[in-house]
Amino acid sequence: ENMSRYRELFGMRECRKCAREIAGILDSFIKEKEMYASDGTGEFYLLLRYPSENEALEKAEEIVEKIRYTFSHHGIKYPFIFRWGICHLGIEDYSLEQPAHKALLARLYAGKYKKEGALYDDALGREMEKEHKIEEEVLSAFQNNRFVPYYQPSIDLDTGRITGAEALTRWENRQYGLLFPNSFIPVLEKNRMISKLDLLIFEQVCGMLKERIAQSLPLITISCNFSRYSFEDQILPEKLLKICSEYQV
Repeated sequence: ENMSRYRELFGMRECRKCAREIAGILDSFIKEKEMYASDGTGEFYLLLRYPSENEALEKAEEIVEKIRYTFSHHGIKYPFIFRWGICHLGIEDYSLEQPAHKALLARLYAGKYKKEGALYDDALGREMEKEHKIEEEVLSAFQNNRFVPYYQPSIDLDTGRITGAEALTRWENRQYGLLFPNSFIPVLEKNRMISKLDLLIFEQVCGMLKERIAQSLPLITISCNFSRYSFEDQILPEKLLKICSEYQV
């Protein structure tokens, strides 16, 4: 999936050399009434016949392993990332366009979760549809105050007393219930809004501490998590101090 970067570093000639190597390997796997094609960007599309999904998965892994082996023995040391997606072609599919698109979605899904490959099926389709809806909703969740801290206590094992807590961010989604960070953190990071979430949770923690002070309730140390992107902000300390001042904590 990083062929474009390889082309930028070593040029089109070397890129085509790698593509020819891959084509030669695919030739050795292709059987009668099977075929493959390339779109010229380093992506290859294979139309293969297999009686079961497991055999298709095994074949994909075998092809990738053969490409890695060939590259290493031909002096191509670049750390290529190979990913694949598979979609079953049914008798109702009169065109390759939709199955090819689903195979691409499966490959993108594999990349998102750092897997080598994935098989597109109904379950994966539903999961990707859910993720797409979450991505659309996450950016508006700030306006509805749906991101809230859940406090995980720290316990002194000798005394059994709570000595502190960590504020963990959760999204109270009306359709899917309580969502964990892996559902929304990547979207916020992609849209450079993760720092806004960090400050929001920090402010809610300060608000909670202020309420406990007003009610003369016991206080404990609360730790908050901050994304690496938040530390790129040179005035982050000033922002945190301002929030603390506003809530008098």
